[in-house]
Amino acid sequence: MITASTPADCVSVAIHRTAQPAEFAASLRRSFEQRRIDPKFHYTSARQAAEWLALHKKYSPFIKTADGTAVYDAAFDWAVGNLPSSSVQLLSLACGGAGKELRLVQALQRAGKAVSATVSDISVPLVIEGFQVLTGEAALIGVNAVALDLLETEVLDAVLTAGAGQGIPRVVTCFGLMPNVDPLVISARLAALVRPGDVLLVGANLVPAENYAQSTDAVLGEYDNPETRGWLSLLLADCGFEPGDGEVRFAVEACASLPELLQIVGRYHLHRDKSIWLDGHALNFSAGENLRLFFSNRYTPSLLKQVFARTKMKIPGEWISAGKTEGVIACQVTSP
Repeated sequence: MITASTPADCVSVAIHRTAQPAEFAASLRRSFEQRRIDPKFHYTSARQAAEWLALHKKYSPFIKTADGTAVYDAAFDWAVGNLPSSSVQLLSLACGGAGKELRLVQALQRAGKAVSATVSDISVPLVIEGFQVLTGEAALIGVNAVALDLLETEVLDAVLTAGAGQGIPRVVTCFGLMPNVDPLVISARLAALVRPGDVLLVGANLVPAENYAQSTDAVLGEYDNPETRGWLSLLLADCGFEPGDGEVRFAVEACASLPELLQIVGRYHLHRDKSIWLDGHALNFSAGENLRLFFSNRYTPSLLKQVFARTKMKIPGEWISAGKTEGVIACQVTSP
């Protein structure tokens, strides 16, 4: 546990094994060995988290589009009506800055519901940000904060609900994760977490299905810019890469596990041989190699639903912005 020095300023974060230094370092090394960097490594330090939050504010359709917040508010109103209990537990996965979760909590509170919450993320700074937003702006008491790798945590349900009341209906949110993880892996993971009576809300940045490839190309500028290159390069610098060792280039590629889904991919192309030292191992790279440094899935509304329909969950609600750049779906499991 990380605990501040005085009770009045105390913020306690449970650090799951998957986010602790030894396992984290080994996972980072494996990413570089495989030449495929897990996007989670771009959010973990305080500086990375701060620069990502700035990028989110500048480029996110949730903030940029006129009806971005309205799409989420409509989904939240639906969730309130489909959680009839007077008490609700929020499980926020990849909470980020928790701006969307705050609006959901406020909608639940306006309906007179008692709300408890757990915020989680791979990034300790972002977990703390989420905790502070919900305890400060929503005045929630007893918010649990957990740093973990969602995809690597066994008994995820038990970790997220430790110390929570039993039998309380839950609203599970996954608003920031869909771009940066394998769609088939995350949908199966979420389907295993959701119980009968729970509501799962999944948000994603979208592009229109019409002229899908062209629409995806059109949003390259949200990534192919100096600010994003600077953010992604923080990890490279921390690991020993220097200016001139290579450059980051962006392109649109097909997702390996779901080829009909397109991704914006950032690759680091090496200009010269390079050796770095990670987790007690020397790693050698050759000029001409490239590392997949980052990727962002760009769903259409139908592709987002298709991914979760494969898990046999029902999708009783869908909310899409007018420009089809932001969307939320609701998922539920049927009783056995």
